[in-house]
Amino acid sequence: LARIYPAHIAILGKMGAVAVAALAFGQGFNQANYSLAGFIRTALLVQSWGPSPGQVEWNGPSWSLSAEWFAYLLFPPFALVGLKLRRRPIVLLALSIAIFAAMDVAYRSAFGETVLHAQENLGVMRIVPTFLAGIGLHALSLKMTFSRPVAIAAAATSIAMLLGLMHAGVAEPLIVVAGAVMIFCLAMLSRAGADGPLAHPAALFLGEASYAIYLTHLPLITIWRNAHALRMDGDSRYLLAGWEVAALLALSIVGGSIIHAIWERPARVWIRKRLLSS
Repeated sequence: LARIYPAHIAILGKMGAVAVAALAFGQGFNQANYSLAGFIRTALLVQSWGPSPGQVEWNGPSWSLSAEWFAYLLFPPFALVGLKLRRRPIVLLALSIAIFAAMDVAYRSAFGETVLHAQENLGVMRIVPTFLAGIGLHALSLKMTFSRPVAIAAAATSIAMLLGLMHAGVAEPLIVVAGAVMIFCLAMLSRAGADGPLAHPAALFLGEASYAIYLTHLPLITIWRNAHALRMDGDSRYLLAGWEVAALLALSIVGGSIIHAIWERPARVWIRKRLLSS
């Protein structure tokens, strides 16, 4: 709760204020995606726990928080499986792949698309195999040791591989696997003491603030596009120019960092103290 909620509530409150302002200025938006019921589900982080015919856009990225919250509640069985198979990480990873394949088949049968597209519509189906894969990768990392040169080479190769596969437009499951490999290699980079500039205090701060930055970026895009549509009397669904992308990236980093520093981090400390004292 202390980790997830402070930034989530801040962004949700901001989007509520934006919706009220849009109504006041007569700026049209899809009110079905910004319903009161959707706001309540989003506030409770349960919006991706069941089938949903439409999108709930009050806090776009928070569907993943909803799925993550679901995984936290299922942590005891996850931990049991992880402990049972901690000496056999390959089996853990194979199990996660098998569960993903089963989830994908079921989701395709029900909704006609890959489970990797599941967000508000049963997004929890994505979290189960990937959470288990994370446990498997951690167990694998405990059995392996990389030298500094090997760790650097593996990290660089995994990043290049992921970017190359994304650019080539290969099947999405391959991109997910490549992303998992990159995360593993970056973790091994840290263990080998080869962090380099990634261990700089500024980089560490951005890492700590990354959750708030992640939550900030999509609401900023929504506000930016609707402000442009209001000013130009046009459609908000236009293709962003390069300078707009750069500006939104900078605004997301700065805005998310400010939210983390002045709200999220103090709120986390306060919540943890309250929970521990009760």
